[in-house]
Amino acid sequence: MWAAWVMILCGFCFWVCGAAAQSTASADTADCAAEETLIRLEESCNRRGPITFTFHQQTISAVFGNESTQEGRVWLDPSGRFRVETDHETFISSGDTLWHWVPAYNQVTVRVRDLSSRAGSPTDFLYSLRRHFIPVDCQKDTLEGKVFLKVRTVAKTATAAVQRLTIWIDPLRFLVERAEYVDYNDDRVNLYLSGVSKDSGDYNARYRLDFPDSVEVIVFPQKKRQQNPTGPR
Repeated sequence: MWAAWVMILCGFCFWVCGAAAQSTASADTADCAAEETLIRLEESCNRRGPITFTFHQQTISAVFGNESTQEGRVWLDPSGRFRVETDHETFISSGDTLWHWVPAYNQVTVRVRDLSSRAGSPTDFLYSLRRHFIPVDCQKDTLEGKVFLKVRTVAKTATAAVQRLTIWIDPLRFLVERAEYVDYNDDRVNLYLSGVSKDSGDYNARYRLDFPDSVEVIVFPQKKRQQNPTGPR
């Protein structure tokens, strides 16, 4: 989920089902400037600092045509740290370490390296979108009676996990509420974001993973399989 989003989610985990939402472009409104709109979005999100929200993610397989859904909560920090929780798994990034915890398997996967610049991180959707995507166009759009700024983008590299991304921005709060993206498998992902609020709490605890002694730990890139020798971290 994280690499393609998890886009959080995760899903990233951020915003629209085109057919279900009945999206209609307003013919009587002027187009907006895509580059300027993304700059304003990044500035607005960085001023807010750490935030949290819930998400609903819908994925439609390009090969099989089947649909899957996922829901959860996301915590984001402008520094690049994030936490994504669903009913089945948890992703946590401290910036240089990524943990993937699956309780049903009693297993934690740990990736140790600089992950802050990797495209597809949930933080990229709000804090640094232009780092990995090129704006194509922007126009005012109406979804379910509400006016948004709709910005279409394409990935800067052909190997990016997300190749085409469209976001719908609330022009009053300047926050992304919905998104649709196509990944490298041509699967289409629709994300809905709700309940955005400032995150307040113990940030150090938020972006680390504590787990029992009995959990199996798989570490990458060394790909070394071992039992946790030192207990919770």
